[in-house]
Amino acid sequence: MSSVVFVTGRNQCGAVALFSSICYVNLPMKTAKWNYKGVVIFGPPASGKTTLARELRLRERGVFCLEGSKVLRSFGTVLSREEARALYGRLVKSHGKTFIGKALERVALKKGGFVIASGLRGYENAVYLKERGYFVVCLEASQSALLRRLCIRGDGRSLQKEIKDEERIYHTKHIKKVAHVVFHTEKERVVAMAKKILDEVRYRECRICVNGNRNPVIRLSGEGYCDICAQFRKYFRKSILKDELRAFTSQVGKGHRGFDIMVGISGGKDSSAMLRQLQKRGFRILAFSFDTGYYPKHVFSRAARVARQLGVQYKRIDIRPYIRPIDRRSFALTAALYDEKPSPKLSEKFRRLYKEGRKHYSVKCSHALPFVRTCQLCRRVVIRAYYAEALKHGVRTVVLGINEWAHLSKHGRAPEFRATRVLKPFHNKPAVSIVHSPFLFRRTEKETKKILKKMGWELPPGEKLIETNANSCLFARAAETKALHMLGFHPDATRLSREVTAGFITKKRAEKALSVTHQSRYSVRHILAKANIL
Repeated sequence: MSSVVFVTGRNQCGAVALFSSICYVNLPMKTAKWNYKGVVIFGPPASGKTTLARELRLRERGVFCLEGSKVLRSFGTVLSREEARALYGRLVKSHGKTFIGKALERVALKKGGFVIASGLRGYENAVYLKERGYFVVCLEASQSALLRRLCIRGDGRSLQKEIKDEERIYHTKHIKKVAHVVFHTEKERVVAMAKKILDEVRYRECRICVNGNRNPVIRLSGEGYCDICAQFRKYFRKSILKDELRAFTSQVGKGHRGFDIMVGISGGKDSSAMLRQLQKRGFRILAFSFDTGYYPKHVFSRAARVARQLGVQYKRIDIRPYIRPIDRRSFALTAALYDEKPSPKLSEKFRRLYKEGRKHYSVKCSHALPFVRTCQLCRRVVIRAYYAEALKHGVRTVVLGINEWAHLSKHGRAPEFRATRVLKPFHNKPAVSIVHSPFLFRRTEKETKKILKKMGWELPPGEKLIETNANSCLFARAAETKALHMLGFHPDATRLSREVTAGFITKKRAEKALSVTHQSRYSVRHILAKANIL
C-alpha cells in the first residue's frame, strides 16, 4: 500500500497531497544546528526509505512523527498504489509537478524544525527540495532485491510492472543525478547510511578554527579537526621557518638600486607592524601599495603616512595594466553573478562556483569564470604584478603583512608549511620570493599590539583590530552580504581560520569578526565599473 499525507486548508495552500510513507519533524531546533532544512529520501518501492527514516529518527530527540497511513485513516480511507498514482496524475495537472515539495515545505513551516521525510516521489520534487535547502538522499537496489522485498511484504502482484510504472511516472532513476548522496541498500548497512547523512546535515565546526562543514570543501575528522588544522598539527615544522628566516635576513644590504626588499603596506595593523619590524632588522625598503581601483582611498593616504613616519620611501602602483583580457572577462562574469536575484537555485550555483573557483585562481589559469570569493580573482592579477614590479625595481623579494602561509606539497611528499613562495614564470628571468612576514616571524596579535604601541599607531575610528577583508576592499564589501546568504557561511572564514590555526588570533576573535557584515552602498558591478575594470 502507498501512503498519502494530505495537507489541507484552502486558506493556506489549497488541496495538495504529499506522497510519503513517513515524515518526522524535529521540533526543538535549539539542540542542534543544521546545514539543511531537512532530509528527504527518494527511491523505488522497497528500496528501504522508511527503514532509513526510522533509523535517523532514533538518533534524534524531540521528533514529531507524521505517518501517511495514519493521516489517511483519519480521513477514513486508504489508497492502493494504483489509486495513489492516479491521484498523483490529477494533482500534477492541478498543482504542478512540484506539489509534493511545496506540501512538505508547508508541513515543515507549520510544525517548525528539522524534517526527515521518506517515500517522496518525483524527480521534479527532488530538484525543487534540493534548491530550497533540503538534503536529498537517493536509495537504489537491484531489481531482484526490490522484487524479493516486495514479495516479503505481500505486494507480489505484477511486481515488475509495479516497478516499471513507478519509474515511468516518477522518473526515480534520474534523481541520483541531483541527489547529495546515493546509497545502494544491498551494499550498505542502514546504521552506516544514517551516520553518513547526519555527519553531512548536522553543523560541525573545527575544534581549533572557525571552519565548518557548511563549507563544501571542508572536511572534519572524527577527532573534530578540519582537514587544514589536522595537516598543520601533523606537518608544521618550526625548523623550516628558521631556515627561511636565515635565508631572508641574509639579504640585508645586498639589494640592487638602493633597495633590498619591497614591502606591501596598507597602513593597517599587520603591515604597519611588519614595516617597523623589517626596518629594525636593517633592510633597505621600498614600501608600496597596489591600486586596483577598488580599494578605499584612505588606504593610500594612511599607508603613505605610516611610511613617512618611519622614514621609508613609498610608492603607489596602479596594477590595472596587469589585468589580462581573460581576467576582465572573469570580472564581468563575477559582476553578472552578483547581479542575479537571490533564490534557492542561485544558492546552489554559488556553492558550486565556490568549489570551482579554488581550481582557477592560479596566475597560470587561462579560463574565464565567475568567482564567488573576490580575493581569488584579485589574486590572479596581484601575483603577476608582484613579480613584474619586483623585477622593475631591482629586488628579488616582496614582503607582505598577510597572515598566511605557502602550503607546498611536491611529488607526493608530505606537505610543508612555509612562509615563502617562489615565483619563476620564465626560464630566462630571475625568481622572485613572496614572503608572508607574520607567519615567518610567528608574530601573535599580542606582539603586534606591542609594536604598534611603540610606533604610536592608533586604530582608526570605527574599525576593529580584527576584521574581514570587506573592511579594506570595496569589491569584497559589495560581495560580502550576498555571498554570506547564498553560501550559508562567510566567504572570509577560511582566511580567518588560517590565522587561528597558526596562532595569530584566537577563535573567539575570528568569530567576532565574522559576525559583522559591512554594508555596501554599491553593487559589485558598480564598484568594478567605477574602477574602470568593466
